[in-house]
Amino acid sequence: MTEMYGYTAEEARGLTVEDLSAGVPPYTQRETLAWIKKAAAGEPQVFEWLARDRQGRLFWVEVNLKRATIGGRNPLLAVVRDITVPKEPQARLEEARERFRVTLASIGDAVICTDPAGKITFVNPVAGQLTGWPAQEALGRPLGDIFRIVSELTGRPVENPVARVLREGAVVGLGNHTVLIARDGRRIPVADSAAPIRGPGGNMLGVVLVFRDETERRRAQRELQEAKQRLERALEDSVRAVARLAELRDPYTAGHQQRVAELACTIAREMGLPENAVDAIRIAGYLHDVGKTTIPAAILYKPGPLTPRNGPEAPPGHRLRGAAGHRLRRPGGRHRAAAPRAIERLRLPGRTGRPPYSWRRASRPRPRW
Repeated sequence: MTEMYGYTAEEARGLTVEDLSAGVPPYTQRETLAWIKKAAAGEPQVFEWLARDRQGRLFWVEVNLKRATIGGRNPLLAVVRDITVPKEPQARLEEARERFRVTLASIGDAVICTDPAGKITFVNPVAGQLTGWPAQEALGRPLGDIFRIVSELTGRPVENPVARVLREGAVVGLGNHTVLIARDGRRIPVADSAAPIRGPGGNMLGVVLVFRDETERRRAQRELQEAKQRLERALEDSVRAVARLAELRDPYTAGHQQRVAELACTIAREMGLPENAVDAIRIAGYLHDVGKTTIPAAILYKPGPLTPRNGPEAPPGHRLRGAAGHRLRRPGGRHRAAAPRAIERLRLPGRTGRPPYSWRRASRPRPRW
């Protein structure tokens, strides 16, 4: 004992249990009284204790207390063995476990751990709040009792991701539109993933499931999508209004922009173009003739060819209209890609500017564009 604690035999005679202990619960003299009473009653006691030596160093000991009979007396014998070396790996393991537990408990996402049989071994506070099952009630239960998920679209149960991990041994995630059914019946949109917990040899020790409440994110997505749709409707209404203005300038071609837009979109879909490209083509179809709104009525409705009397350098009407339409759409924004299409018609064979229209009555005066 003198070597273990650093006291001389004379000094040790005046020491108390408190002097030889860590002095913090549960390693104080008060706790030792329970062990001593049991040993004094004839029940041998063996326990581990956190001791303190003369220099204040803490170390682990194993204490064996038993009552003995010596010369007609019944003193208590205490056999103390230093177990610091074999205790250190276990202490490090316990410390690592505590760090792991504190880390998982502090994560903002919900975390549930299971053993290889799918029984719950850990539930952090966030998971307890979302599922409605606090840790003390969830531990030891099958995950399916706590984590019940269904499809938001069909209402049918969705396969438990932990079951897939145990079966496939790989990381898996939930698909979109998954809803968690809480203990109190709440339906909470969630996103999650599950991964295997493996030991040093690669053997599966369990599964960790991480999930989060998606309510706010999905609400924001819906609001963003609704705002986008409102803007698109407003944009298309504005474009239709501009196209209608062009038609009012030239009543002989009423409905032309609508038919061009529909035909162009049909061709674009047949070509397999993405929907955003189809939308841009629709806008271009509505606006391809918008340049006519900048042409003076005297030129726009002139039935014959243009002459120098219409201006010192009067270009052909279709070129004037196409160039004006290109300038109107060129500044930027969503229709930048549509601007070049405003003058594509000028590159047609013969440079007529537009195909002939069999629907136009021959008796109507036809501008020479």
